[in-house]
Amino acid sequence: MIKSALISPLLAALIMASNGQSNQNSKVNKQAIQAVEGLQFDPVRVSMKQGEQLKLTFSNTDPNDQPHNLVIIEPGSLKAIQDASLQVGADAVEKGYVPDHKAVLAATKLVQADQTETISFTPTKKGIYHFVCTFPGHAAVMYGAIYVDERAPRDIAFDENIPQYRRDLELAKLRDSLEPRRPSVMRAFLPDAGPAAIAVALPGELNFCWDAGNCRLRYAWTGGFVDPRDMFNSNGSRFTKILGKTFWSSGGNENTFTLSTNNAKARPDFQGYRLIDGTPEFSYLYDGLKVSERLTSEGGSLKWHFNIIGASEPVKVFAPGEVTSTTGKREGDFWVVEAADAQNFTLSLTPKS
Repeated sequence: MIKSALISPLLAALIMASNGQSNQNSKVNKQAIQAVEGLQFDPVRVSMKQGEQLKLTFSNTDPNDQPHNLVIIEPGSLKAIQDASLQVGADAVEKGYVPDHKAVLAATKLVQADQTETISFTPTKKGIYHFVCTFPGHAAVMYGAIYVDERAPRDIAFDENIPQYRRDLELAKLRDSLEPRRPSVMRAFLPDAGPAAIAVALPGELNFCWDAGNCRLRYAWTGGFVDPRDMFNSNGSRFTKILGKTFWSSGGNENTFTLSTNNAKARPDFQGYRLIDGTPEFSYLYDGLKVSERLTSEGGSLKWHFNIIGASEPVKVFAPGEVTSTTGKREGDFWVVEAADAQNFTLSLTPKS
């Protein structure tokens, strides 16, 4: 038997570590989160590593004298905790409105205005945890995300793990910072388009994507223009984000073109574009036809102007959805214009109010 007096300092340290009595190597990740006006947490996201100890200081700075708590929960349990927070029992006040639920990992007491409390949490697995205020009526909109060994979307505006209200606020800020002078033209890798896509911002809040690869209007949207930062910071594997709401899309595939003729082997030959009052007029050749397209914003509608030279039979324009014109008629997904009218006609696309 080894007497304690004979145990070396090194051996004693090893014994203590093996018994879990030393945590000198564990890392403490200190974070501060506030409850702010509008039933929001600030910041709304935290990142950490698995095995780290999160030491979280929660302060209630809500100017409306509204009490809040902060409850850390298991990944995937947000909806269950939101529902549980509405089931208020007789002892709810005593428990600080923290639900009796197995998904609760750590929680503060009910923190009054201008008060602060600190809690600790050590995740044992990677994933996206949530922190939420479970005061009755708050949980539906007042929550945030803890990314444990997971990469969070760079922009809060596109993070589906945080409340929609907060995302909308961040998107508005992002639009303001990225809003271009209108009209504006940008070559970009855009979603649902080929690598030769061109994004155009028109006066007002109308925007569209025109694909030079297959000479086709791909889609149109209202609101902000684009956020190209992911594209600029990649090798072409990431797309430019659309900062608005799509109101029209042509669909189709890479063998779908704006025009259609009886020649199934016909392919468009893009000739470039010129700027007219800052907006591009696209030109291309297609099955013996010389085509120009230009889109403008007029009275809140997107006007799709065509100039087609060489037509000897009705011209078929691929234009599904709610497209109107005073020239021609609809046949399925195509708008058909007589050859005599093909040299100058306009289609209209109007966003729904």
